[in-house]
Formats: sequence, C-alpha cells, structure tokens
Amino acid sequence: MKAIKYLFIGAMMLGFAAPAAAQNVEQDVANISKVLTDAYLKDSVNVIINTKDQVKAFMKEYKKNAEGLAGLGRAYLDLAWRTKTPELNQKYAAEAQNYATQALTRGKNKCVDAFLLQGDIYAFNDDGGTAATWYQQAQSIDPKEPLGFIKYARVYRKISPEVSAQTLDKLRAERPDYPVDAVAAHFFYQADQTDKAFEHYSKANIGALTEDEIKEFALSGYMEGKNEKALEVAKYGLGKFPNNSVLNRMAFYNSLVAKDYDGALEFANKYLSLPDVTKTAYDFIQLGHVYMGKQQYDEAVNSFEQSIQLRESKDALKYLSNAYTKKGDYAKAIETFERYMTVAGSSKAEDYEALADIYTTIAADEATEEGAKKDAIRKAEQMYAKITEMSPETKFYWYKRAQMNMQLDPECKEGLAKASYDKLMELVNTGEESANDQVYKRRAYRFYAIYYYQKKDIASAKPWAEKLLAIDPSDAACQQIMKMK
Repeated sequence: MKAIKYLFIGAMMLGFAAPAAAQNVEQDVANISKVLTDAYLKDSVNVIINTKDQVKAFMKEYKKNAEGLAGLGRAYLDLAWRTKTPELNQKYAAEAQNYATQALTRGKNKCVDAFLLQGDIYAFNDDGGTAATWYQQAQSIDPKEPLGFIKYARVYRKISPEVSAQTLDKLRAERPDYPVDAVAAHFFYQADQTDKAFEHYSKANIGALTEDEIKEFALSGYMEGKNEKALEVAKYGLGKFPNNSVLNRMAFYNSLVAKDYDGALEFANKYLSLPDVTKTAYDFIQLGHVYMGKQQYDEAVNSFEQSIQLRESKDALKYLSNAYTKKGDYAKAIETFERYMTVAGSSKAEDYEALADIYTTIAADEATEEGAKKDAIRKAEQMYAKITEMSPETKFYWYKRAQMNMQLDPECKEGLAKASYDKLMELVNTGEESANDQVYKRRAYRFYAIYYYQKKDIASAKPWAEKLLAIDPSDAACQQIMKMK
C-alpha cells in the first residue's frame, strides 16, 4: 500500500468556526467531492471525463478561490488513495497536484489548506521529508491550524519520536482547547500504528470522544494486547451506544481474553444479533473458544463448524478437532485433525504430537475398551516414530516413544521400549546436557534392569539396577535385583 504511514484527515477538518462564506466553500467542496467519489465507484477509470461538467461548474465559481481549489485537489487525492492501479494512482495524484499549484498561486502562498494538500501529495508519493517541509510551512502560515502540527508529527513518528512529541506539545500550547491526543490517535489509527493510537487515546478525555473514536480506542487496545483497558473502553462505549456492533464485538473478544466466559457469551449473543453485523469466520472461532471455556463442547463444535462453513481454515479445523476430543467423539477428532493436516499442506512434528495426544486421550478414557486402548497406544507410538524420523536428535520424542512402548509392554518381557531407550541413552551420553536428562536416565536404568531380569540375565541387570539406586535409592525392584545371585 502506498505510503500509508502518511495518511491524512479529509476536508471536513480544514476549518474551525468558519464564517458563512467559508461554510459555503466547505459545503461546495463536500458536494464536488461526493460527485467525484460517486463517479469513481461507478467507473474508476473515466472519472475525469464523466465529471467534467460538474468540475467545470465548480471551477467557474472557485477558480480564484484558494480554499476551493485546495478542496478540489484533495478530492482528487482521495481518489488516488482509493485506487490500487498505478496508472490511475498517478493520474488522480497529478490532478491533485494541478489544483494544489493553482491554490498556492491564488492564495499567494497564504492558504494553509494549499500547503497541507501539497504536503499530502508528497506524502502520497513517499517523500516524507518534503512533505514535512510543507507541513512546517503550514504551521508558520497559521499556527492555530492543528493539521500542520499533527501531520508534521506524523511524518516524524518513526524518524524522531522526540520531534514528534515536541510538535504535539507546540500544538497544545497554540490550541489548548483542541483535542490534540484524540485527533493524533485517530491519525495514528488510520496509519495502522495502533500502539501510538492507543497511547494517545489513553491520554484523551474519554468523555469527549465520539462514537467512532471510542471504537478506535477499543480496537487499538485489543490489537495491542491491552485487553483489560480495551474491555473497559468497550463497556463505557456501550453505555452510550448500546447497539454499536464494533463495541459489542470488542466487549465479546476482550471478555474472552479475561476468561469471563459468561460475560463473553452475553456480548457475543448481542453482537451476533445486531442487524448491521456481517458475521465472520473469526467471530465463530471466538464463540467456539467461549463455549470451550464453559465446557459446553456440543456448542463449541457447532461454532467451529459455522466458522468453517464461512471460510475453511487450518486453525478452525484444529480447534474443531480439539472440541471433538473434549466431547469424546474421537473418530471425528482424528478425522478433523487429518483434514487440518491436509489443509495445512505440510506436516510438522507438533502436528503428529497433537495426533498422538488424541490417541493417548482415547487410551486414558475409562470408557475405552482394553483392545481399543492398546490400539490407540500403538497409533500414538507410530506418531512419535514419525516425529523421531523428522527430528532424530530430539531426546524428548525418543523418550515418548519409549513410554508408549512401556504401556504396551509394562513388564518389559518383550523389550518393546529397548530400541527407543538405546537411542535415548546414546543422545544423553553424547549430546548436550538438558534439564530432563536425570528423568531419562532414571526411566531407562529401571527399564534395562527389569528387562534383563525378565531375561534371567541377572549379571546384566545388576549394573543398571546399581545405576538407578545411585539416583533413587528407594526403588524396590532394583533393591531386589541387587540381592540376587
């Protein structure tokens, strides 16, 4: 997106307490701007041709009026911001430049609107340094006009935050009556810098904020992870604007973050029932999380499925699989997770681990029959086998394979876990030491001691029993092995 960091406020903010003649200019500028916008929405390519009569009529009235010319130039610059086509982009920017030049000439370099427009054109073309020069001149021409300060501060936001802050302080000194922080916050929000938007809205008088500004305050807080404040702002806004969909949505989302599931559900129901709401896949993902928090797994499944109906995503499929697991519908959980892996396109170790978790959940469920339990454990071990192929140097996954095989062979008679423990001990003895090495050693030493004991090879069992007792002297099985001859 071109130069979004230099977004500007439109013609509505060019004047304050304007006299009647100025108000007529503003109204006429608003009218011609609407004509251009409507024409653009119908046919973005031929706006200039399709509006030539209206523009001609406007120019007949305002060809010698700098403010009117600047307003017309800004209307064209608005079109340049709208379009994504480079040719049209520059075409409308050139029209804006034409009227900016005329405004500067007619205003004899005294029209602040013309200087602001010229700065915005440079900003549009990614020339922030030159844009700042024009904004600085606007400050000199009319130090009571806030936009010269605000736009200058906006340009310097990343170059020099100190200069940006000092500029806003100058505006406060010039216009103590002006809501500097609220306007600056809106400016930053429009430029997708929600951190600074939230910072400035936090300084503003919330009681003086408009409905749109309160929405931006709540949204910027949510996007910056300031969920407690975002929830507070959303609730405050709903006290004044109870049917505002954005504020209801923010109350819903931020209540979920706070794990206030009952409150989140109340706000969600209100939000989803409003007539102006276009329900999104993400809304239903969030609703699914609310129901997961309330342990209402049927409703969670339904919400995640609604999300997938609107837009299939790997995240929604993963959440749906988890909801099926919690519900106890394991076949659906596995089917959905495998579908997730297909959509994701590439399998990661963490995906196979998640599948292994589903299988171990099946095995741990008291309602699962013994044969099905063993089958689930085998499948879990197969998942860890895939992971060890992908990450053969990771000790943890060899340990998990060993544990799965120990569940299949708890008395160590078949030695199913031996290959995994052999590899695990090789990594423990040759690799970097890790915090879990003592756990791995304890489990492996005990396995080897009992494994050789079952094979009636006491001579081989004793060294392992001795190693374990050095770590854990209380192990009864190894104590007995050491007493054998």
